[in-house]
Amino acid sequence: MSLINIEDNEDVWLTELSALQNLGQRIQIQITERDSQNSTAEYNKISARIRIQLKQFENEHTQLNKKLQILAKNRKVTSDEKERRMRILEGLATKKIQLDSRFQNTPSSSSRAKLFETAKRNNPFNDDDDDDDRPILDTNTSIEVFRDEQQQIIRQQDDSLESLSKVISRQKNIAIRIGTEVDNQNDIIDNIAEQMDRTSTRVSSSTRNVEDVAAKDSTFGYWIVIISLFVAIIIVGIL
Repeated sequence: MSLINIEDNEDVWLTELSALQNLGQRIQIQITERDSQNSTAEYNKISARIRIQLKQFENEHTQLNKKLQILAKNRKVTSDEKERRMRILEGLATKKIQLDSRFQNTPSSSSRAKLFETAKRNNPFNDDDDDDDRPILDTNTSIEVFRDEQQQIIRQQDDSLESLSKVISRQKNIAIRIGTEVDNQNDIIDNIAEQMDRTSTRVSSSTRNVEDVAAKDSTFGYWIVIISLFVAIIIVGIL
């Protein structure tokens, strides 16, 4: 680019992976386009753009690798998924090496040499005894290209930071909701505990009352029997 498995992080990683793959394809197309140029100024302009994009490709590849390690550490992806994504990143690293090789050693080097030789002959300040066949750079064009590419990279970084900010905001909101739910559950548990205490007290009191009544009822029965026997004795004595 937590206590909850949020799939947004994985979606961001896959989105950035797709963007990196598209960037590699654009670089490959631009190298082919550059090698077909007959204008030195246009050749240098495209080369400057490719150089910046190759650096961007390397930086984004490194960031994706770090983010994948974090996702695996937080168990947001399985071990098999991690291995699959690592193989994709290894393939992109190989592609970067191939792009660097094509950028430095193009198959149309002979055509480039002829192009630079033509530019050299057309240069009014050229010295015929000078064997330097380096291309003539269009300084103003190169600066403009660098500035445009830097602004594009900054915009892409801003978009990535905005996406990351949205993910963090969603995680924060979920954490707040979970905290609120935990507090509510704790209140419910406390209320249940209080009700159980009150119920236990009432049950104990009722038990004691029942025992007292039972004891009183037992004594009353004995007195009834005694009185009944006493009355019976009196009646028998009278008779």
